[in-house]
Amino acid sequence: MDKLLACTIVLLLFINTIKTDGCHKRKFKEDSFVCVCNELECDSFEPVTNPPKGLIYSYVSDKDEHRFHKDTLDPKTLNTVTADSIKLSINVNETYQQIIGFGGAFTDAAGINIKSLPDKLVLDLIRDYFGKDGLEYNMGRVTIGGADFSPRPYTHQDDYQDLNWTHFALAEEDLEYKIPYIKLANDFSGGLKLFGSMWSPPAWMKYQQRINGTGILIGDPGEVYYKAMASYMVKFLDEYKKHGVEFWGITTLNEPSAGFKPDYPFNCLGISPEQMTKWIAKDLGPILKAAGYGKDKLKLLILDDNVSLLFLYASRVFSNYEASQYVSGVAVHWYENKLFGFDQFDKTHQFFPDYFMLSTEACTGLGYDGIAVKLGLWSRGEEYANDLVGNMNHWSSGWVDWNLALNTIGGPNWVSMFVDSPIIVNAEKQEYYKQPMYYALAHFSKFLKPGSTRLGFKVTNPDDNVRTTVFKTDQNQLVVITVNSNDYAANLTIEGFAENVVGLTLGPHSFRTLVINKS
Repeated sequence: MDKLLACTIVLLLFINTIKTDGCHKRKFKEDSFVCVCNELECDSFEPVTNPPKGLIYSYVSDKDEHRFHKDTLDPKTLNTVTADSIKLSINVNETYQQIIGFGGAFTDAAGINIKSLPDKLVLDLIRDYFGKDGLEYNMGRVTIGGADFSPRPYTHQDDYQDLNWTHFALAEEDLEYKIPYIKLANDFSGGLKLFGSMWSPPAWMKYQQRINGTGILIGDPGEVYYKAMASYMVKFLDEYKKHGVEFWGITTLNEPSAGFKPDYPFNCLGISPEQMTKWIAKDLGPILKAAGYGKDKLKLLILDDNVSLLFLYASRVFSNYEASQYVSGVAVHWYENKLFGFDQFDKTHQFFPDYFMLSTEACTGLGYDGIAVKLGLWSRGEEYANDLVGNMNHWSSGWVDWNLALNTIGGPNWVSMFVDSPIIVNAEKQEYYKQPMYYALAHFSKFLKPGSTRLGFKVTNPDDNVRTTVFKTDQNQLVVITVNSNDYAANLTIEGFAENVVGLTLGPHSFRTLVINKS
C-alpha cells in the first residue's frame, strides 16, 4: 500500500508539471471563451522562431475557435485577390519609431491574487506573461506606495511629518505582493525594464491633508515640499535597490490632472503643466541626478495621463531647457484614445521628435453595467488590439497594460472601482482564466521585440474595421499584424511582403500576425 501511495504521488507530481499546448476552453455568459489554467492543464505558446526561407508563419486568434493558432503558408499559393480586397502596400525604406517594449503593472491587487494560487500556478502565471512560452513581456510598471488597486490607502511615511524621510519604509505590500513577483518575472524575462509611478505623496504634504479628493502640494516648486517629494521618489528607488530591484525609469506622477477634480475617489495629486515644468527643472531633475539617477541611468517620463493632455504638458516641459534636459519621454494612458484619437501623438512627435512616447496604462470594464469582469467577452480583446495598432501607427514605442491579474469581480480595489484584466484569478477554484485581451496582446508582444522598427505602408480600398500595422524586427523579419472587427470576413492583398503579391482572407472578429524571414 505504501508503495502504491508513493507511486501515485510521483504520478501526480509528474502530471502537475506538464504545461500542455492548446487552450482548455471554458464558456461563461459572453460571446467567446477563456482558456483555463489549473494544476493539471494550461496552454502555452511556442517560442517565436524564423520561418523557413520563402515561407510565412501565420498566427490567428478569433472569437469562435482559435487562440494563437499557427500555420505555415506558402506565399505562392496565397492568391485570393478580389475586387473588394483591401490592398496593403509596404514600403520597407520608410521607417519610423523603434519598439521599447510591452508589459503590465505589478499592483498590490495583482500580487494579492497571484499569491492566492498554488506555487505551481504562481510560476505558470508569471511565465504566461514574461516567459518565452508566454507573452514575453519585457516591461513592468510598479506603484510607488498605494494606488486604487491596493487593499488600503497608504504611502511610505504616513505617520511622521518629517521631510528628511527618516521614517521612510517599504510597506508590507511591497515585500509580500510586489518584490517577489518582480524578481520572478525578471528571471523569466531575462531582464525587465521597470518604471515606477506615484499616485500620491503622504497626505500631510498637501493643503487638503487627504490621500484622495482635491489635492495640491503645499508651497511651490523650488520650495521644501516639492524638494521633499523628489527625495521621496529617490528613497523609493534606493529601498527597492536594497532588495535587488533596479528601475529603468520613473514617471513624474500618475494622472496629475486627477488632483484638481473635486471628490476624486482615490489616491491623487494635482500638478499643472507649469508646476510640472518648474518642479522638474528646480527639484526632481537635479535631485535625481545628484542621487545617481540622471538621464543616463534612469528614464524620466512626464504626464502619465490621458491623451487630451499630451501636447499641453509636453509643450510646456519640452520647450523649457532647464526641465527638458532631464526628461526622456512621455507616458500616456489609453482611456480617451477612442474619444480623441491619436492626433496629439502625431503633433507631439512633430514638434518634439527627440522624446519617445509610451502607453503606460489600459484596462476595460470600468462602468460596464456594474459588472467589471466579463469572462470571454471578445470585444474587449478587440479594444486592446485596435488601441495597440493605433499606438503603434502613431509613434508609441510600447504599450504597458494595467493590473497583471485581478479576481473574479475585478479587485481588490480599496474604493471598489473594479475593472477587467487579461488574466482573472479564481482563488476558490484554484485556477485562472486567460481572456481574449491576453491573446490580443500576444499578437504584438511576442513579435515586436525591442529594436523592431515600424515601416511605412499605404492602404487602398480601406475598411474602417480592418486595421493593420507593419514592422521589421532586428532579426530581419517582416511582421504584419491585422485586426478584423467585422462580423464578416475581409480579403486582404499585401505588396512588398513576399516575392509575390500575397492574397488572403481575414476571418470575422480575428487577429492575425504574419511573419516572413527577409534574411
